[in-house]
Amino acid sequence: MANIKLVPCPACKTTVSAQAIACPRCGQPLGSRVAGASSRAANVNDSGGGALSALPIGLRGFNWGAFLFGPIWAIFNNAWIGLLAFVPGVSLIVCIVLGVKGNEWAWQNKRWDSIEHFFGTQKNWALWGIVLYAISIALSLIFYLGFGLRSVPNL
Repeated sequence: MANIKLVPCPACKTTVSAQAIACPRCGQPLGSRVAGASSRAANVNDSGGGALSALPIGLRGFNWGAFLFGPIWAIFNNAWIGLLAFVPGVSLIVCIVLGVKGNEWAWQNKRWDSIEHFFGTQKNWALWGIVLYAISIALSLIFYLGFGLRSVPNL
């Protein structure tokens, strides 16, 4: 009987054959075994695996949802370090760090159905962040023009 090389499944850590197409325990696709290791690594969804999860190259970049929503984004993406944004004096720094490292932390800390699911969700966070900031600026202007200018004496 030939020796069969065993590797851990990136999703559930069950030991599976290196030639398996999917994990028999959790069904995680293990990529194309014919195309080679580098292609396989690019096709494997290993999200939610902590520090062992490698962020796909296409998902690298600034995460505007994490920057704009800070601690709220952190809670929903299991990036608990983002809760430091509630600490006065460091919130801006934490939001900048979340923006820079947000995609990586969200990929590592939460299980995603696919790269498209991850990208779509993060895009929605960014969109809602921009919408809410635009609304807050508009309301601030209305408040300033409505109440702030009322206190100016008539000339």
